[in-house]
Amino acid sequence: MSEVAIKPKKYAYIDALRGLAASGIIVHHVPRLYLGKPINAFLSMAAGGLPVFFMLSALTLFISFHNRKGDDEKRPVLNFFIRRFFRIAPLFYALVLYFLWYDGFGQRTPNEPDLAVGFGAILANLTFTFGLHPYWISSIVHNGWSIGTEMLFYVCIPLLYRTVTTLRKSLWFFILSLFFGKVITFILAHFIAPRTAPGPLATEFWAAFYYQSFSGQLPIFALGILLFFLIKAYEDKTLTDGIDDQPGSRRTLARPILALFVLFYINSALQTFTTDGLVPKFVTDYALLYMPFIFALYLNPTKVLVNKMTMYLGKISYSLYLTHAVVIFAIEKVIPGHILGQGMLNYLFFLAVAFALTVVLATITYHLIEKPGQELGKKLIDKLERRTVGATELAASVNQ
Repeated sequence: MSEVAIKPKKYAYIDALRGLAASGIIVHHVPRLYLGKPINAFLSMAAGGLPVFFMLSALTLFISFHNRKGDDEKRPVLNFFIRRFFRIAPLFYALVLYFLWYDGFGQRTPNEPDLAVGFGAILANLTFTFGLHPYWISSIVHNGWSIGTEMLFYVCIPLLYRTVTTLRKSLWFFILSLFFGKVITFILAHFIAPRTAPGPLATEFWAAFYYQSFSGQLPIFALGILLFFLIKAYEDKTLTDGIDDQPGSRRTLARPILALFVLFYINSALQTFTTDGLVPKFVTDYALLYMPFIFALYLNPTKVLVNKMTMYLGKISYSLYLTHAVVIFAIEKVIPGHILGQGMLNYLFFLAVAFALTVVLATITYHLIEKPGQELGKKLIDKLERRTVGATELAASVNQ
């Protein structure tokens, strides 16, 4: 493929998608148990906002690595981790403190002594390793499990960028990630969870962990990487990995596509006669549903979806995602749950109030916590880069 930089200004649709994804998660989390099953089924599809976040994360990180190739950074990998840490940590740490105050410390339920917030859970949250433990992955920050999973993905990004280098390889990586997730889930479910789960509630935590864990979500990140290469292939006017348009090149690309066809064909048959298949339902029901939507919006960023409002929501989307639970819990304490009955009007009222207040809170946290944190990360990188350049110049002068 050509090494032409992907210009950020062409990707306003990514901000808009982040805003739509965050809005969808709020739609999903506003209480609606009193609504009928058909309506709930449609509203629950808004939970696809989270896979959209993960796919966009992988896509934008590959774009960032691609565009920084020409930069004269002395420590690009270290700088990457510094940027990610100061992008994620400040607000997350603030929410850790808030929910420790709100929910308290110690045991979350009297019937499950192992499900407690103690020193181990707090340390795991502060070090972003809580995504490795089924009892800790959702222990403190509500909806914060995705942050732990994403931080584990960040650790893999430099290696993945070096090894997954073509459209063909990204297809194979997606296939391998599906099998990897299936194998890890099987091992956890059949060999580890039965020996460690002390009761029914802990078993529920394990069931959630299969979905929330890094291995469970890796196929969704893989689809984001695949999106990067699809976009690159489109911009390079080739779908043959940038080699040529000969039959041999076409065959090498066709093989993983045919492998995917076989995989999904077998998966559909298994799901017809059993309760399980080879591909997790959250991949088929959400990620594969929204992936073409992302690509279509890249091709045609219509103003109905890509506009100042959705782009602004995208800019504050991290704050929207992490703070909306704070707002929803506060509303539930102040406003009666069925103030307008038990129908759609009541749900829309709560959704409007929750959404408006979350936008206000997210705007505040974005400007007071997120932006200063990112600026601090930039200053640290600049300082380290200057020190490295200075050390290099000094060594060169000594050797002369």
